Amino acid sequence: MKNIAIISGASSGLGECFVEALVELSECGAESRLDSALESNQACNVESHADFYLDSTLDSKLDSDLESCVQKSAHSANHNTNHNAHATKCSAKNPFFQTPFSQINEIWLIARRRERLEALARRFPQKSFKILALDLADMASFTELERILKDESPRISLLISNAGVSHYGSFSDISLASALEIIALNITAATALTKICLPFMQSASKIVEVSSVSSFAPNVNLLVYSASKAYLSAFSLGLGEELRAQNISVTALCPGLMQTEMFANLGQARPNARKLLKLDPKKVALGTLKAALKNKRIYTPSVFYKIYRILARILPYALVLKLARM
Repeated sequence: MKNIAIISGASSGLGECFVEALVELSECGAESRLDSALESNQACNVESHADFYLDSTLDSKLDSDLESCVQKSAHSANHNTNHNAHATKCSAKNPFFQTPFSQINEIWLIARRRERLEALARRFPQKSFKILALDLADMASFTELERILKDESPRISLLISNAGVSHYGSFSDISLASALEIIALNITAATALTKICLPFMQSASKIVEVSSVSSFAPNVNLLVYSASKAYLSAFSLGLGEELRAQNISVTALCPGLMQTEMFANLGQARPNARKLLKLDPKKVALGTLKAALKNKRIYTPSVFYKIYRILARILPYALVLKLARM
């Protein structure tokens, strides 16, 4: 059975980083303790295994090995070196580092622009890709995707639902078309993609839903966007609980501002956004895949945004709304 990963919104800045991180992770490692621990996770004791992963020594080891491996692999790719030899070398140096992602033999890329997906795939000639030029704002795309999945019957080991859009402006000022586009991509498309892919997932499969710190509180001038992300975070948490018995984990990625095209557009419209901490999307993608391996339900990169997440839960709502104006 073909073992695949599916990444929607793959042509975005974060989407490309997810592809890069996944390619490098899938090349690093051999049989190891980490792989055994991950594959042996049972629904009844997922949380107890999480304690194992949170052990500071092992977590630190994974951090350093993972980033080192990715840096070396990227350097190797830039110089067209032998990827198989590198993977063997990486395996020998990282005995803790085998993951379920190592079993993925094809990556399916979903986005509207075929040329960008093809250019992305060409960066990693050692991997097999399927290009799906689909507009997820069009429900006909899901009919086509479902047909392809039924024809090929793959095992989906990883689903990253990354397609999304934002429009800045007060609710009274943005167009109806803009508001409905946010709902169509951030809510309807994410829900439909997960629903269609779920029958092809098995024990130890991972789902990543890309949400946002905006989901923690309503954001003035990003109202529909933040509401759509609140739905996605709640959906992820609830779905993860439903799928616990099947040992399929769901991780909601809730990042802050990232150095991507979306931030560039937001920074022009919202000057205060320039003052906030901006995250490196490569590190966000890498950290998210690690969080998925640890079965984390919510992953918020950086201490700065973690503190905001905590404050949004404990402070009076009026104060939280003021914080969200930043």
